[in-house]
Amino acid sequence: MIFFGAAFFTPVLLVWRRFPKDWLKTPKLYEVITFFGLVFLFGQGVLFGWLNTQFEALNFENRGYLILPILLIAALRYGRHGAMLVLALTVVQSILGAYDGHGFFNHSMMNDPSPISIWVFLSLVCFLSLMISLLIENNQAKNLDLVKAEGRFKEIVERIPVSMAILDVDKRSMGLVNDAYTNLTGYTASDLERSDDWWSLAYPDPAYRQEIERLWDERVHEARHLHTPMVPVESWIVCKNGEKKYISWGSVSAGDKFAIYGIDLTDRKKNEDLLKSTSSVYQAIGEAVFITNPQNEFILVNDVFKGITGYSKNQIAGLNLQSLLAKVDNASTYSDLLPALDSVGHWEGQVGIKCSDGTNYLGFLSLFSALDDRGNIRQQVGLISQVSDQKKYREIITRQANYDSLTGGYQTAVYF
Repeated sequence: MIFFGAAFFTPVLLVWRRFPKDWLKTPKLYEVITFFGLVFLFGQGVLFGWLNTQFEALNFENRGYLILPILLIAALRYGRHGAMLVLALTVVQSILGAYDGHGFFNHSMMNDPSPISIWVFLSLVCFLSLMISLLIENNQAKNLDLVKAEGRFKEIVERIPVSMAILDVDKRSMGLVNDAYTNLTGYTASDLERSDDWWSLAYPDPAYRQEIERLWDERVHEARHLHTPMVPVESWIVCKNGEKKYISWGSVSAGDKFAIYGIDLTDRKKNEDLLKSTSSVYQAIGEAVFITNPQNEFILVNDVFKGITGYSKNQIAGLNLQSLLAKVDNASTYSDLLPALDSVGHWEGQVGIKCSDGTNYLGFLSLFSALDDRGNIRQQVGLISQVSDQKKYREIITRQANYDSLTGGYQTAVYF
């Protein structure tokens, strides 16, 4: 009997080496006291035999098998500690009831199976307790790992500097919206409880919304079919504060989740639109016109410029203005060109332009800096004219450099 007792109580002691501290927190403490108090009363009444002596006609001694579903409930609700506590109460009360002779088991514990041998019954209870405890422990460990992984993922999404939102496809809601996403669009997770809310908020124009939705669905379907990254969708959106921004939207799928990310291309789009609106003007001027970026690299030249220099569109790409300036007779010195652009936003003088055939072209260069809303150089516009025409074309290029085609007026942050 000592062997069986050690076998039954060893798993109980191993599990209860660590006390479940969460049981001491209210209101769970009251729940634990109530539940295991009822389990104790059940064991005393049926396994130990209190009810068997008082209500013998009701045959309570056959109710001992009810401890099995009670064990299952304890394991599911309170984990392995609950299962082991029920096992310990069952063993103690069954053995004491058998010795007393009025419990679930009679006095002849080893030989008279009434109704079954106590050791078989307790072994069954112990086996079930161990199996349920192991299953629950394994499940809890997996859930804990899943929770930790999800927590790490959310932390990464929240800290990443790229605007990102997590879409739960099954729930059709934005489960997570990081700070970069809110800074970009103004919308928070509470604004996007349903995924459909995003479309109506960001795209209030029904026709444009339908167009972007159709394009988005096509790109998502294409990515799934070809097992390739989704081709981003570029579109204008309306932010929460009413501001319009041009965003490149992409998505990465993982099971029932979509990670949606956005990149702000508003400045690039405005520059592209500005180039488109001014290129036709520069083509019609009849003099060589070029536009460079803040690094002085050519981003647009008209046909007259290409005709004078002999460079094609592909050849001019990647070159900068300084690489085409040649020191020739009657040309200005170029040492003050960049300082003048930085300080007053304008430089002009006679220059020598290196042509593709090795010759140099002498012309009059007017160069202006156009600034963005923050006061930074957005682009530089230059016009190369014959010396006799320099005044007329200087007026044209000044007007074009300072004109904002998006607003229909002149920029306030420009150099004069």
